[in-house]
Amino acid sequence: SGQSARDPVLPPTLGSLKLANKLTGRDAQGMIDRLHDKSVTPVNSVVGHYAAAAGEATLYVSVYRMDAEAASTFKKMADRIRTRNQVFTHYQERSFWGQTVARCYGLGQAHYFFSRNNHLYWLGADFEVAQAALQSLLGKVSQAKKQQ
Repeated sequence: SGQSARDPVLPPTLGSLKLANKLTGRDAQGMIDRLHDKSVTPVNSVVGHYAAAAGEATLYVSVYRMDAEAASTFKKMADRIRTRNQVFTHYQERSFWGQTVARCYGLGQAHYFFSRNNHLYWLGADFEVAQAALQSLLGKVSQAKKQQ
């Protein structure tokens, strides 16, 4: 399928973790939709699996047509997890360098999600590597140019 210019870019590393494999396009869309048991994801999505001796993480990135779409999807996810969710607990929002990040726990990992410009990010990481992976991701995202 090849990467189109619109494909979101996965960082090659997140802290000590290295990108081990990835899914793009319809493969990524299908995987994310299956996690939600419904069609929720733009086709312009990518899933990256990161690994190191210390632990593993998975990064999901979806690109929407407009910033507002990414922001409203973030808000819907946050509301759903905060109010009625059996899978994720300990919902909290924090600000890192002006970026609002939602955090929750579930499935044996820490999960962080946020929207920036027209991108929606979800990072699920083993507890041992979660904080470093998140900080690495936020640093890379803040440097990235906005994709058209």
